[in-house]
Amino acid sequence: NCIVVRIEVQQDWLAVTVDDDGVGIPDGIWEFRAPGIDRAGLGLTSLRERAAEVGGRFSVGRAPQSQGSSQRPGTRVRALLPLVERTT
Repeated sequence: NCIVVRIEVQQDWLAVTVDDDGVGIPDGIWEFRAPGIDRAGLGLTSLRERAAEVGGRFSVGRAPQSQGSSQRPGTRVRALLPLVERTT
């Protein structure tokens, strides 16, 4: 099993990406009635809301497959957060 964490500064943004090679995450995780689950977990929903509050973005999905990787789909969690304070 492998987890890769990347933290990058891209212009005025902080990008945090976590990829793993685990069993993956169900399609439609953000849909209220996704197949096999009742709803997105409160933790995921809270992270998405907190990122939005500061003008950022948060996403969860399948990790891109690299050559020679395992057959499992893996998961990518990514937050893109502004480094400068928003003015209203």
